[in-house]
Amino acid sequence: MHERLVGRVGAQLMMLLSAAGFTLLIVCGNVASLLLARATGRQAEMAIRAAVGAGRGRIVKQLLTESILLALIGGAAGIALAIWAMTFLRTVIPADIPRIANVGIDGTVLAYALVVSILTGILFGLAPALSASRTDLTESLKGGRGGQRGGSRRALLRGALIAGQFALALVLANGAALMVQSYLHFRGQQQGFDARNVLTVQVSLGGERYDDVWERDSFLRAAIERVAAIPGVLRVGAKNRLPLLGGTNSYVWTEDNPERPLSGPFGPLVEFGRVSGDYFDAMGIRLLAGRFLTDDDSTAASTGVIVNETMAQRLWPEQSAVGKRYSFRTEPPNWMTVVGVVEDVRQSGPYRSAWAEHYLPYTAPGWASGRRMFLMVKTEVDPLSVVGPVRQAVLAVDPDQPISQIRTMDAVLSEQFAGQRFNTLLVGTFAAIALLLVAAGIYGVVSFIVAQTGHEIGVRMALGAGRGRVLGLTLLRGLRLALIGAVIGTGGVFATTQVIRSLLYGASPLDVPTMMGSVAALVAVGVLASLVPARRAASVSPVTALRSE
Repeated sequence: MHERLVGRVGAQLMMLLSAAGFTLLIVCGNVASLLLARATGRQAEMAIRAAVGAGRGRIVKQLLTESILLALIGGAAGIALAIWAMTFLRTVIPADIPRIANVGIDGTVLAYALVVSILTGILFGLAPALSASRTDLTESLKGGRGGQRGGSRRALLRGALIAGQFALALVLANGAALMVQSYLHFRGQQQGFDARNVLTVQVSLGGERYDDVWERDSFLRAAIERVAAIPGVLRVGAKNRLPLLGGTNSYVWTEDNPERPLSGPFGPLVEFGRVSGDYFDAMGIRLLAGRFLTDDDSTAASTGVIVNETMAQRLWPEQSAVGKRYSFRTEPPNWMTVVGVVEDVRQSGPYRSAWAEHYLPYTAPGWASGRRMFLMVKTEVDPLSVVGPVRQAVLAVDPDQPISQIRTMDAVLSEQFAGQRFNTLLVGTFAAIALLLVAAGIYGVVSFIVAQTGHEIGVRMALGAGRGRVLGLTLLRGLRLALIGAVIGTGGVFATTQVIRSLLYGASPLDVPTMMGSVAALVAVGVLASLVPARRAASVSPVTALRSE
């Protein structure tokens, strides 16, 4: 039961939690690289603290306290943003997620945010704190270059952090691109019917009066006739189950099959539905062979039925299904004659292929001729504009019979895409945030490198290096980090294929063009983020740079 309720949803939420975690790690790497850059400017301060007696542990404790305080302030701002965003989230979270009404900010969420904020502060503050506490007192207090002996280690750590951000961002960007590709494929597939301008309402015939199937049939016929007379209504039909929302199935056997076992599975398992009125025309389901149902088909000695293309090909391959006979599991057989073949309809949801299915007249002998039916009203106007007249038409047939579950087929179809749309939206949002963070991170690092290497740039330009050369060298630093991150991220993409495979439809988790496009986008982000500090470096006057040193 647990697997039935939360199986698919659990995989979706774990994927979204992973995307959020990746984004948090990118934030940690970003802040850590900025704190490392800041630590270089605080060398003199750390040296003075060490000179007056502060041990290395005391300095590390102070810097960790600062980073944890920063993380707690960010966590508090995040909670405030989450409270503000809850209204929007409730409008996009699909209804099939269990306990959706209970989603909100409570004590558990606050405790989780507190713990994550503290751990985040420690995570992004530990490396900069350890690096800043390792200082050469003499050189730092003298303000010379020797005080920056740890600069190469810090530069290496900063580069590793930026490359790690690129790797995580690539995994997110590739996942988002695959989700978009999957959603477009999912949304663009054929469902077998035309959902445009179709209103659906449910009628549930209760009471002793409707114990008789012919009384129910009489009500349906009268209701369909009255609804069809409403201005703006084109076609009206009825079916016991809406497309995409599951069905009823049973085993059947054909007349040309000599074996008729009465126990255990036998023959093909097929979906079946009860229909009335102009159901196929109302739903835009195309007739491929034969004819549609008539009133005589439910009273004939051999009930006339319509089968879909899959059932026709499965039971009578390379033959015409029209005129063939088959029966449910009954003894003696309850023969049904195929009078028409229609195109396949995805009865069990848009993510499953169409099953073999047949359509019976509402009063045809057999089980599942229930009291609940859905009226399908095809209109030439806005379907919701005829809800009132449809309600009045049904009440005119039976004043005690209400209608319920009023919605359009477009809404039914949209609900089926809600989960995929939700996943695509959130993963895409996380990927966009990740790209912005990576751009900010590499911009900060390259800007810091430009500031720290002003003397080197001045010397190069004094010795004849042109602005283009300086611009290229500076851009190369950012490009190198982006390429290293892209290589690592490609490995991450391969490592996460099993996680994302179950959430894709019609898309491979290892799509090379998509991955190459993600790499190109990420490298472009790195180059663009490096461009501003690179142009600033190329515009520096060598005299000014050397004088400042």
